[in-house]
Amino acid sequence: MLHHLSVVAVLLVASSPARSEVKVGEPPPEIRLDALLPDQPTSNATLSALAGKAVVLEFWATWCAPCVAAIPHLNDLAAQFKDRPVVFLSVTDEEQPKVETFLQKHPMSGWVGIANTTKLKQAYGVDGIPQAFLIDATGKLAALHPSHLTAATLESLLAGRPVPFDVFTPPDFSIKRTEDGAGPKPLLDILIRPSKNHAHMLIGPGIVKMEGTTLSRIVSWSHEFWNERRIEGDPALLTTTYDLAISLPVANVQERTANVQHLRAMVRELIPVTFQVKVSRETKDKDVYVLTAPNGKPAALVAPTGDRHWETGDGTMDVSDCSLPHLALILENLLHRPVVDETGLSGEYHIKLKYDANAQDGLLDALRSIGLKVDPGRRPIEFLVVTKTQQQTAAYSLGAPRRSA
Repeated sequence: MLHHLSVVAVLLVASSPARSEVKVGEPPPEIRLDALLPDQPTSNATLSALAGKAVVLEFWATWCAPCVAAIPHLNDLAAQFKDRPVVFLSVTDEEQPKVETFLQKHPMSGWVGIANTTKLKQAYGVDGIPQAFLIDATGKLAALHPSHLTAATLESLLAGRPVPFDVFTPPDFSIKRTEDGAGPKPLLDILIRPSKNHAHMLIGPGIVKMEGTTLSRIVSWSHEFWNERRIEGDPALLTTTYDLAISLPVANVQERTANVQHLRAMVRELIPVTFQVKVSRETKDKDVYVLTAPNGKPAALVAPTGDRHWETGDGTMDVSDCSLPHLALILENLLHRPVVDETGLSGEYHIKLKYDANAQDGLLDALRSIGLKVDPGRRPIEFLVVTKTQQQTAAYSLGAPRRSA
């Protein structure tokens, strides 16, 4: 399971007229605490009391290993800025006695706020720890881990300079592939990236490789939903191209079918994480064409012979090894409307038609000439719907799982 993250916020609090060395940034939510350690009034940590100061506001927990790991770094910064208008405030929603016991072994140089009834985490949109957000004097927002906060950033805030947001570029945690192929073969290798390559696909035992492929095609293959016209979503989202490659060992070729299904399942799991989308199946009533054989199996439907071939469009349809559901799919692409096969005919056939592509009903008339009929209708049609989500996938590795109170 993927974990959501808490948030550490670095905020520039509005400065008072008497303390103009810090410029005004966008106002954050009010800070309300149940207790403030070392023992002092909670009113000392309100926005009005902190006006004119830069505030490092951290949401943390005693059980959060990344939070504990960040304490020495924040302590060092607090020591560097002890005589400057900077306040370090670390807020937790745990009980005060537990926090006080923790602080005996892990001292924190800044203030420690207790907020277990004031819903401060909700006010700041916090649902995991520890990611960080920084708002500078111009209202720009950037995300960072508390360990990435630097003295240079705080100096920029105090000087009223624009914050160099490029300092928050996440470090590259990827494992580099060797150019010469040296080293052990990976047990599992996954690559997903934006693409400018031409479309190419290779599927086999232990490997799926799609170059220059759209998200729509990736969803179609992974969900075994072969009619891409029935995949709905933002066209800009569905038509963006990617390279996707996954390889893993296969004991023998006989495992091919099971292995490919395993790869499909892996891609289905990766889609929400990588592309931040949700894929759902929905059935909708739609205007369709209904394909029927009103007089039973037409004599023109003959068994395929010779090599397989496929030609459609421009007034020609010459397709071998074609089932009636497959014919409905071809017609759907040509007629630009869902086509439902209700012929009740099984088997595969050689279907050969010539028709006037410029005539409004040229293709429909050609089908009628061989004993098939296509009529307008309305039927429930299954679609795959791809919608954008708001997951913060890029920072999953930085934080600890959320715990319920």
